[in-house]
Amino acid sequence: MAFWFAEHHRSHCRAGNPFGAVPGLATSPTSRAGCHRLIKEFGARIITDATDAAEL
Repeated sequence: MAFWFAEHHRSHCRAGNPFGAVPGLATSPTSRAGCHRLIKEFGARIITDATDAAEL
């Protein structure tokens, strides 16, 4: 699953498709493996409200 996750988001980056992530708690393992990884490794935009999402 982790390989698919990474490859799926790499393909979005290569295609120039914008994407975002809603950050969770820094202490949560699921946040570190999911949305925090998207932000850190794949340059996802941080989504904090509806305006952020609409700007994508």
